[in-house]
Amino acid sequence: MPWWSPTQWAQMLAGDDCPMCADGHRPTNEHGELIAELPGSYARLCFNQTHHGYAVLIAKRHAPELHDLSADELARFWADVAAVGRTISALFDPVKLDYLVMGHLCPHVHCHLYPQYQHDDPHGSIDPQAGDVRLDETEWTSVIEAVRAHLAGHHP
Repeated sequence: MPWWSPTQWAQMLAGDDCPMCADGHRPTNEHGELIAELPGSYARLCFNQTHHGYAVLIAKRHAPELHDLSADELARFWADVAAVGRTISALFDPVKLDYLVMGHLCPHVHCHLYPQYQHDDPHGSIDPQAGDVRLDETEWTSVIEAVRAHLAGHHP
């Protein structure tokens, strides 16, 4: 499929009907649950836990690129990413945590925190949407509570 049409892409860059602006702050959306509202972002744990601890942080203000954020917004966003990364590392013990900033489908600054584990192929392509792993309600609730508690105790 080719890139978006110039008109459609311009509308997306401007934030017209941006899905992250519309529901990134909501307690629950189709992709996951809000972990915390942080100084520069909304942190969400993804429903699809193909990699245990997979989360996304969404910048509070619509900006298509990192360089479109002010220096303060950028510093707050990356501090939030680091804090959530620290929490994921402490709770789930991945061998590596990948930070994916893309935005091809939704040009609103966001970062996927995608844990890598011993069984993962370090030479393989990363596709956060490959597979479908849903936790049962009890495990989901336990993970959400643990992540929120750790983050609350370790975020500056």
